[in-house]
Amino acid sequence: MKIINKKKGFTLIELIISMALLSILLIIFADLFMFSVNLLGKSSKGKIGNMNAASKIELFTAGSSSDVTPTSGSFNIKFGSSSVNVNGNYIPATDSGSRVNYKSFIPNDIP
Repeated sequence: MKIINKKKGFTLIELIISMALLSILLIIFADLFMFSVNLLGKSSKGKIGNMNAASKIELFTAGSSSDVTPTSGSFNIKFGSSSVNVNGNYIPATDSGSRVNYKSFIPNDIP
């Protein structure tokens, strides 16, 4: 009479090691997922701030600047030894929800 010992299945140690490895990988992927979700939220807040700034610039350039209070200003642009002074208006745009502040400059004329 011949006894054949066929072992089928996994041992307890193999199962514990595989569960530990899978849990480590799951923690890593969950951390990457949360990072991407946070980055997406910050990106959407920046887009809202950009749209707010663009709408204020469009209101100012269209002439209906009752909502927009521009600040007159100027700055110098240097090209080697020569410089050009540009006069114009700074248009502020603030989005308090995402704490984004923009200042756009619209020149009066370009020499």
